[in-house]
Amino acid sequence: MQPDSYAILRFGKLKSMSQIRAMGQHWFRTAPTDNADPQRRTLNRLLAGSEDPTADVQALLPSKRRKDAVLAMECFLGASPEYFRPEDPARYGKFDPAKADQWIDRTMTWLRSQYGDRLVSAVFHADEATPHIQAVVVPLGAKGNLCANTMFNPRSLQNLQTSYAKALEPLGIKRGIAGSKARHQEVDKHYTAVNASQADIELTVMDRGALAAGRTPQKIKDLQAKAGDHENAQKQALQAREAAATVSRSNDEAKAALRAVQARLRGIPIAEVLPRLGYESDPDDKVEGWKGPAGRLTTGVRRGTPEKFYLHDMDVGGGGAIDLVMKVDNRDFKDAVAWLSAQFGEGPAIATYASVAEAAATEAIAEHKQAGKPATLIELSRKPDQIAAVSHYLINERRIPAELVKALSDNGFILALQAGRFTNAAFPLTKGSFFGQPANAVGVLLRGTQPDHPFHGVRGEKALWGYTSPWAKEGKRDAVIFGESPIDVMSVHSLILQKSGLLGDLEGDKIRTLYCTATAGSARESLRPFVQSHIEQKRAIFTAFDNDLAGRQMTAFVKEVANNSSPDATVINLSDLLVLLSNNLKDFNNLWIKFLEEGAEKLKKRLAEAREARAERQRQELRERSRGGVGGRG
Repeated sequence: MQPDSYAILRFGKLKSMSQIRAMGQHWFRTAPTDNADPQRRTLNRLLAGSEDPTADVQALLPSKRRKDAVLAMECFLGASPEYFRPEDPARYGKFDPAKADQWIDRTMTWLRSQYGDRLVSAVFHADEATPHIQAVVVPLGAKGNLCANTMFNPRSLQNLQTSYAKALEPLGIKRGIAGSKARHQEVDKHYTAVNASQADIELTVMDRGALAAGRTPQKIKDLQAKAGDHENAQKQALQAREAAATVSRSNDEAKAALRAVQARLRGIPIAEVLPRLGYESDPDDKVEGWKGPAGRLTTGVRRGTPEKFYLHDMDVGGGGAIDLVMKVDNRDFKDAVAWLSAQFGEGPAIATYASVAEAAATEAIAEHKQAGKPATLIELSRKPDQIAAVSHYLINERRIPAELVKALSDNGFILALQAGRFTNAAFPLTKGSFFGQPANAVGVLLRGTQPDHPFHGVRGEKALWGYTSPWAKEGKRDAVIFGESPIDVMSVHSLILQKSGLLGDLEGDKIRTLYCTATAGSARESLRPFVQSHIEQKRAIFTAFDNDLAGRQMTAFVKEVANNSSPDATVINLSDLLVLLSNNLKDFNNLWIKFLEEGAEKLKKRLAEAREARAERQRQELRERSRGGVGGRG
């Protein structure tokens, strides 16, 4: 009978950005984490948001809030060790990956259904005693105000406990006793206690003697005190007694299992196959000679290649058990594998099949290297017909000016990649000092060009796409555009070329050189030094990310990096245009097409009206506050 497993759900308040920053350092192990095992850190996973939860939270916070408002809620979600390791609940750090994946799927589905976009970040930790998820929720009400007291009051917290346990029921995980008087510890104290109660126990000779005499050693008493859970500590003591008695046996079993695996993974030696085929050792050459149904055979034992063979009477050679059976018994490949399976079992037959594939792959790689033709990591095309298909898509579907598309194609910034019957637009991605040099691409951003293939993704490494464009020779300052996709960045560039009047300083003659940059899904930490470098060069930064949560988070991140780099940094958010003009404008390609359809004057008029309406709302709020009618909301 399996032990009961219980859902664990705890919330903690975060009232300052410094608390959120410290939490992020703990999550991503950039600060010392005593209870985490560095050897298992690679098992941790980012499940939602980015590696900068501070920026994720900042992007959602309303500009007006009380000074004492709760900015975010940290959520600790877990299950008792009996779920993750039912056979050995007290075994520190061990868990069943399949069980963990099922629990993660149900937990993340529950979190997203509860909080939607207000769930800004979530991390799975597997480097501590028992797997768990830590998440951050920004407590926003329907009007966009902070309302932690409403969302996380005692009644709602009880309902959340019930709801979460209900989501985990199919996994056999139960809810704790509703209304229990057990003290709900703060998040950090909770998992510290869990770790303390499940730490590995190293028993001295005296400790084992005390256990044998029925006494509890001080070491285990200390664990009881740390965990504050007498029942769990008793289990620990029992497990310690069992571990002390079985550790030697477990080691022997582990070594035997390893030997069995290694034996299973080896191919069947032809020296074992030959007797099954009716061959006997040649008395005149007992080292590598054999006699049998297909005539005289020798192996390559003396040359150090015992799996190679040569059939002298057939004047044919080969290598490996499968090849031997095929040639001696006149069988095809599948029949030879089936014969080996019948003779030696399925496992060895499969291993032999795998060893043949491994040998063939090794040989192919060696031949490729010897030919002096290293494998091309990314096969991009400049074939006229494929470039024409990509150009047609960009010019006719995305309405990018033909002159800009041609210039970028001629210089290798826009290429093609053929995959099956589909032609994809290919934008070479570069990093570091190779930015803007397509020949040094480490990856490529792909976008489908056909209506039945609306694909986009990255092959190779995620990095940046971009180019520089000389602007006004008499200009005094360089400018940088940051957008998500190359198409959006080209759309902003196109608006500038039209001098539409929508982009302010970007359209003047003060700009000397324009750096057009698409982040293409790059991790923020790889983007950070790039932003810092532009700030050091005193370049003005313009953000043109999408009008969605991810876009707002990227805008907040760029602004934070810039402001931390220099108090004189200039960052202008062009994405505000998408918000003001609304009308389902998700990105700057939408805005560019809208500009082509409606014209500059119509858009500028709508923009002026939207700005005036926003200013009037702000004035109205000020008047109401001055009359004491509406207080700050938090």
